[in-house]
Amino acid sequence: MSKRTESLTDRDRYWLGQLGACEKSGLTSKAYARKHRLSIHALYQARKRLRSLGALAAGVERAAKAGPRRSSGFARVEVSAAPRPRYRVRLPNGALVEWEGASGPDLALVLGAVSQLG
Repeated sequence: MSKRTESLTDRDRYWLGQLGACEKSGLTSKAYARKHRLSIHALYQARKRLRSLGALAAGVERAAKAGPRRSSGFARVEVSAAPRPRYRVRLPNGALVEWEGASGPDLALVLGAVSQLG
């Protein structure tokens, strides 16, 4: 027995055994606790204590049990630049004027000039 485990209490040894069995079972901590009628809170507290004492490696059981991650319901979305607006004006004389991207004051200027041509 290592020095780290020699200083453990009987209770610590009990939980160390439970955590080892949980790891070997392949179940999640929650499922293991439910199956063995253990308090999930007590299991988590024991894990935290044993890690702080150095009797349990940090994060080993989580990495070993990590399966495919559940989707959070969100999807990554990339926003591209909005397409520039396109305009088309047919004059009374049949000429067609098209342009792209003008808006605000530029658009008012173009429409004013076009209206005087007709």
